[in-house]
Amino acid sequence: VGNALFNTIDTASKGLASGIDTLMSFKTGKKTRVAPSLKTYGKGLVEGAKTGYQEALQGIDTRGLGQRFDLGSGRTFQSKPMQALETALDIGLRTPDRAFYEATFAESVDNIMRAKGLTEPTQEVLKQAEQEALEAVFQNQSKLSDTALWLRKGLNRLVGTRDFGLGDVLIPYAQTPANLAQQGINYSPFGAIKGLSSLAQGNQRQASLDFARSLIGSGLIAGGYGLAKAGLMTPSQFDENYQKNKTIRENLQPLGTRPDQLGDMWYAPFQPMSIPLAVGNAVAYGKDPLQAGINTVVDLPFLQGISRGLRDLQEGNYAQAGINVASSIPSQFVPTLASQFAQTIDPYQRETYDPNKLQYGLNSAIAKVPFASKTLPEKIDVTGKPIERYSTKGGQKLF
Repeated sequence: VGNALFNTIDTASKGLASGIDTLMSFKTGKKTRVAPSLKTYGKGLVEGAKTGYQEALQGIDTRGLGQRFDLGSGRTFQSKPMQALETALDIGLRTPDRAFYEATFAESVDNIMRAKGLTEPTQEVLKQAEQEALEAVFQNQSKLSDTALWLRKGLNRLVGTRDFGLGDVLIPYAQTPANLAQQGINYSPFGAIKGLSSLAQGNQRQASLDFARSLIGSGLIAGGYGLAKAGLMTPSQFDENYQKNKTIRENLQPLGTRPDQLGDMWYAPFQPMSIPLAVGNAVAYGKDPLQAGINTVVDLPFLQGISRGLRDLQEGNYAQAGINVASSIPSQFVPTLASQFAQTIDPYQRETYDPNKLQYGLNSAIAKVPFASKTLPEKIDVTGKPIERYSTKGGQKLF
């Protein structure tokens, strides 16, 4: 879903970029980009999905895209039940990645050749297309991703071994979140600065896309501002009064939509487009726009460990940081899919707090397990009534 959302908007950006490239060509005398071919993209999407599915069944990864979620290449387990689960995981993660990779690769090759009037792709064309395809599935090498990977390795050396340690606990996923944040920057006014840098380096094709992304991202910021001003979005952060007066009775959360207006939805996970929306939202509510954009990334479930740890360290609670990190480990081993199913069949929020940090960590894991979550007490509001998870019902609740 994330790939589909990003690539839909990014394809629109590439359409705008072709117009910008045409304007640049009046000065440079060359064209590097034309309007995207949706037919070529669609054909690559289908072929990529077929290839990804077949490779998932065989347990191989010929494109090396499995590293998105730090999955190794080849089978990990020998038992039949675990191999079946591993195959299901591969189908869920690698198949869509391969589909969007091949779609972007095929369209990029076709696009560059049409722009340059080529009949056969050169090695340079293939290399450029591969880089653009990796970016489409957030597997490209960037300064932010390099920093995240370096930080994880450093934390592993600090506590643990070279292969596993504190870094893997705090930063279980590094490359994808870092590249999501990078695209959030690209889809903002800062993207124009990147465009000027690309232009200075003589990369007209990249510069045209940088400027297009910046324009569309600025439009998303304006959209977030307008929705917030119209009262259709909750603030990026709740102050004390808003928390007391609104959230307890209406079950609202930051970076969400108003249930009585647009339905009950938390838009922060829809990366990277949620970043500019959150920035516009923050400006409308008089909050810190930079912090709001950062929160959409660090508040994602797979980064909450490092977010909580950094907050404790910032407050000087070094011992508490260690305890909280340890207590967060059990829930990391429960798949998010199980948590989503548990929330669908259990209508009420569950109380996980316990003064014993170990028990608190176990409760957090239990809350994500279907049926087992109902063994925990229900959270109650100020009137003593159980707090429902969602205000919506039926199919909308499942969505």
